[in-house]
Amino acid sequence: MDRSLHQKIKKSAAVLIIDSMELRRAGVASFLTTWADDSNVQIVQTDPGEVSKRPIDPSVKLILLVVGAQGISESQSQNWIAALHEQYADTPLVFVSEREEPEEVVAAFKAGARGFIPMSVTPPVAMQAFTFIMSGGSYFPPTALIQHTHVASSMTVVKKETGVVADVRGLTARQQEVLERLRQGESNKLIGRQLKLRESTVKVHIRQIMRKLGATNRTQAALCAAQLTISARGKNDESDDDTADGGLVHVHKHVFHA
Repeated sequence: MDRSLHQKIKKSAAVLIIDSMELRRAGVASFLTTWADDSNVQIVQTDPGEVSKRPIDPSVKLILLVVGAQGISESQSQNWIAALHEQYADTPLVFVSEREEPEEVVAAFKAGARGFIPMSVTPPVAMQAFTFIMSGGSYFPPTALIQHTHVASSMTVVKKETGVVADVRGLTARQQEVLERLRQGESNKLIGRQLKLRESTVKVHIRQIMRKLGATNRTQAALCAAQLTISARGKNDESDDDTADGGLVHVHKHVFHA
C-alpha cells in the first residue's frame, strides 16, 4: 500500500485548532504534533472567521478554541461559539485560555464546552485531558470550580455516566510511585526502567491503580493523579483550615446551580 495513502487512512480523525492569532495557532499546533501522531489524528488549523466558510469536516473529533485573554462571555467569543455549534453541534469543544477565573470556567461550561484548559497547566496534563475528552469525558480545572459559589460539587474529570472518588491513601508506596509517573505522561517501558521493574509488572500495578481509583482507563488514572497532586498541595497550603478534605479529590458529575 502507498505510504501516503496508509497515513491518510490511519489518520482519518482530525483535531481542529481555531485561533485568531496566527502565530499562536501555529505554536499550539506544533506543541500537539507528537500527541496527534500518538493518537492517530491529524491537526487542522483555521481562523475563527473562516469556520463558517469552510465545508463541514466529518473527520473532526475535537475542537480547540484558543481564546487567549479574551473572555468567553464577550460578544466576539459568543459569535465564534454560535458558529461552531451550528456546524459541529456534536463535536466536543474545548476552550484554551490564558484566564483562570472561576467565572470563565463556568462560562465555558454554560457555552456547552466539554473542557477548559488554562495555559498554566503542564503539557502532560493538557494532552491527557485532550485524549480523555475525545474518548467521551470532560475536564475542568478543580481549583476554579471549587472557588465558584455556584458549584454544587468539586468536579474535575467526568466519564459518561460514571462517578469516581479517588483517594491516594488506598495505594501502596510502589503504586503511588507508578501513579506519579503516569501523571507525568511516561510510558510503561520508561516507568519500568526508572523503578527497575519489568514492563509486565508495571502493567499489573496500573491495573490495580485503576481499580482502586475507579478509573476506567490509563488516561483517567493519570488525570486523577494530577488532581490528587493539586489537592495535596491545597491541603498543605491550608493545614490550619478545619475544612480541608484530607487530600480527597471527588471525580464525578458536575452540577451547576443557576
